[in-house]
Amino acid sequence: MRFPRSRCSDLVAGGVAAAIVAAVPAGTAQAQACCAGATATTPGRLGLRDDALVGFLSRGNAIFGSFDESGRFAPSAPHAVEVDLEQDLFVSLRVLGRGQLSILTPFLETRRLSRRIAEFGGGVGDLNVSGRYDFLLDGQSRYFPGVALLAGVTFPTGVAPDNAFKPLATDSTGTGVVQGNVGLALEQSAGDWLFDVSGLLAIRAPRSIHGVEENGVLQWTALGSVSWTVNPKWTAALSLSYVAEGDAVIDGRPIAQTGRRTPNISLSAGHALTKEWRLQSGVFFNPPIPFLGQNQPASAGLSWTLLYGWPCNPDAHSFGGMLAGGKLRPGC
Repeated sequence: MRFPRSRCSDLVAGGVAAAIVAAVPAGTAQAQACCAGATATTPGRLGLRDDALVGFLSRGNAIFGSFDESGRFAPSAPHAVEVDLEQDLFVSLRVLGRGQLSILTPFLETRRLSRRIAEFGGGVGDLNVSGRYDFLLDGQSRYFPGVALLAGVTFPTGVAPDNAFKPLATDSTGTGVVQGNVGLALEQSAGDWLFDVSGLLAIRAPRSIHGVEENGVLQWTALGSVSWTVNPKWTAALSLSYVAEGDAVIDGRPIAQTGRRTPNISLSAGHALTKEWRLQSGVFFNPPIPFLGQNQPASAGLSWTLLYGWPCNPDAHSFGGMLAGGKLRPGC
């Protein structure tokens, strides 16, 4: 039996697959590069000239194998089929000048087939609230890269695996526990290229399952991307991520070989349809390299994202201006 879908891994994979922001039609090449490398933790990264945006992300992936507890990879059996679909609605607002606040609501569907059962289920996933604050913008200093603080909380609004009713747990859409994370992002541009490196540390709250206490364990995520501003309307990016989690702790005792590791690679592209509308698409997969993964399925899929952004208004008396901190807002 496969592990239930990991919401944190899914959010990272989905974010990496959409880890570019479509270029703003007007502006210098340097500003384009700054906007092209959206952090891979969320597809709702605001561009330098955005005060707010709303978006819709859709992705689908098929599982082609899995990593066991020792990190060995094995392809899926012919009779074992799983296809996962996801649609995310999100909104991002600029706050305090260099700050951003995002809310994402996922909707998940899963199709699983075994020897005797074919099953489909889904529902609302775990709500995520995340924030970003740029202490130093890329290009602001000659010697130092852009530096941003990342933070977020995921709330258990989905159905936990132990609360699923269907035999193959296709109606499971969440982890069943609150999870918090904090991290740091570094950005550096060189002409039309932007390099982004991010690190996140997360922990889940303790949880009791049928009288058994599951303690929270640390999870870390490393993300890196290289973005290229092809021209004022097109961008492209290559992104890598790696998620690792320690062994499960049950009733205060660690259980050996229960940790999880997931590598991910994605290629993505973005196009500015108009000044406000942007379209992004990408392909992603978990490379089946032995010992890179552990206790997780390996999959490949496609994603696309449609964004609508509100350009900034430097008028401090306007709604966008108040959110953005008026004329103190850089890039406006």
